[in-house]
Amino acid sequence: MSTAPTVKISAALPDAERFNGLGTVHERALIAPQAEFVAVARFRVDKITRDVRSGDSVVLLRIWHIEPLDGEEAADARELLDRAVEDRLGIVRLPFADAGDDADPTGAAPDFVGGA
Repeated sequence: MSTAPTVKISAALPDAERFNGLGTVHERALIAPQAEFVAVARFRVDKITRDVRSGDSVVLLRIWHIEPLDGEEAADARELLDRAVEDRLGIVRLPFADAGDDADPTGAAPDFVGGA
């Protein structure tokens, strides 16, 4: 069995406008395509695939509800995200880090220190 769990997220978004607020960022994205947007989302398990021989499983999540945030709400959400990273990995965001420094979520964030 592999050591790292595999979790993926479906590209599908909620069809109902009530559960998908991403349309509200359309104009801002056209004006500033390099901008970072902050959103809150709820997700559910859409599918679980299991390899019978190895026992490995892949969990596919689907966004159930997503809403972009602005201003103070976005800043608060970013702080919650930073705290969640601290709790999960034991690393602390440096207070002087520029918001643009960790733009690549797939790589090592340079404005965090410590960790397991």
